[in-house]
Amino acid sequence: HVYFKKIKLPKADRPIILSEFGGYSYRIEGHSFNLSGNYGYGSYSSAEEFEKAFLSLYNEQVISAIKEGLCGAVYTQLSDVEDETNGLMTYDRRVTKVSTEKMTELGEKLRRQFLEDSL
Repeated sequence: HVYFKKIKLPKADRPIILSEFGGYSYRIEGHSFNLSGNYGYGSYSSAEEFEKAFLSLYNEQVISAIKEGLCGAVYTQLSDVEDETNGLMTYDRRVTKVSTEKMTELGEKLRRQFLEDSL
């Protein structure tokens, strides 16, 4: 797991998987389990801030790590759970925190980088 620091991969002769990273927190009123608490690794107060930080994490750290041998990565969690507001969707699964368009673009960047590095 990598939190609170930049993603840095060890030298290895085998596949490297980043099993958990990110964990950025953004609580959306009306879509949270705990109305007073908030938990995550770095907290954002707007959708724009959260999306920018999330995309920056991928663009500046994960994609460049592919060149160093990263074969897979798992963002902390798909949705918020109880007190943890660090998912890509809210607790009730009604709001996605990063736009579909931006996630599609990111997916394409990841795909291109994996293809480029596998040639």
